[in-house]
Amino acid sequence: EALASTIIQYDVPTKDVLAHSIEVDTKTNVAWFGEESFLGNKATRFNMNTESFQEFPLLTANARPHTGGIAPDGTYYVALADGALPPKLASVDPETGKVTQYNWPEMKIGGSHTLTIDHAGKMVWISGGSSGDLWSFDIAKQQFASHRYPVPAAAASGTAQLWNDVPGTTPLPLQATSYDVAVDSQGMVWFSQVALATLVRLNPATGESKAMHPEGAVSIR
Repeated sequence: EALASTIIQYDVPTKDVLAHSIEVDTKTNVAWFGEESFLGNKATRFNMNTESFQEFPLLTANARPHTGGIAPDGTYYVALADGALPPKLASVDPETGKVTQYNWPEMKIGGSHTLTIDHAGKMVWISGGSSGDLWSFDIAKQQFASHRYPVPAAAASGTAQLWNDVPGTTPLPLQATSYDVAVDSQGMVWFSQVALATLVRLNPATGESKAMHPEGAVSIR
């Protein structure tokens, strides 16, 4: 059956955009994604019924829209990965096409990477940032928050963190940054750490976290 399948390619109107991380709205049968390259720098919607694109330029150049999520009301939120810029998040209203940008000027270290929206549709959880720090965004209050978690004293043997250490020199600082993030049915927030090959569970109600390293794991995305 796979050999008999038909593959159709759809070209995004803007060239060389680096289409990144598709999210599907099953209520409206549309797909959203970020055009991460500097040539793109847009949030884009693909209507699967009409097979047509609609591009929404972001408000800041070179913001690098990375991975997004769809809120219960259909609003598309996307993480902005350029850590040198104040905006960390953008959204698109599916009805009006209005693009809104959310700045966090106090947070000068790290860009957003991936995001997920909790099951209540109230909180956006954002990976990226700096070592030992997970972010959230309260949709109703339109406020960012930082959630600190412990950075281990050392990396497990064989993990990606140790690959770049040169024998006889001072080891590089531990990169306990988050990569991907998800929320489970109990409201616990889970995120991965690439360099340390760990999976971390965060209880947002108490702030308590637990890191787990699968034996032999080199990296977890």
